[in-house]
Amino acid sequence: MSIAASAAADLLSAGNYALVYPDSIVMYHGVRVPDRSLTAEEASSLVQRLRASNEGSATELARSSEFRFIFRYIISKYLFPEVRKAHPGDVMSDLDCFLEIIREDLSDSANTVIQNAHERFVRYDALFNPTAKKWRKGKGTTKKSFIQLEVEQIRAIMV
Repeated sequence: MSIAASAAADLLSAGNYALVYPDSIVMYHGVRVPDRSLTAEEASSLVQRLRASNEGSATELARSSEFRFIFRYIISKYLFPEVRKAHPGDVMSDLDCFLEIIREDLSDSANTVIQNAHERFVRYDALFNPTAKKWRKGKGTTKKSFIQLEVEQIRAIMV
């Protein structure tokens, strides 16, 4: 069908391979509890348990999706030279090539998500790369700590 929601979405993402039609909707939700009156203490405890459960579910979903994403990247890597040939004059990173390959199989809405994520990555990369290069080189004979790198990256963002 065109919608996988609730348990169907969990089952879809649980395997090693998932296939959905373009413009399909896959909806996940967190853990739910039965409707009943709660004391303040019970509500506070429930919130903590639900948050932990939701974070655990999201982590598992990300892990299973990550495996499929890495697999797709690896099997697509041999196509990168062809993608670069098809775009003469463009300097294309491996990420650019991979995105070009997967965009062919995505719906318009998924392509919009990918495009927005890529644009965000480019902005973050422009902020963090110069700072990271300086950090790797170090100043003089002493290298900076990781905390110093994070401070410099935050300053770069704020400027």
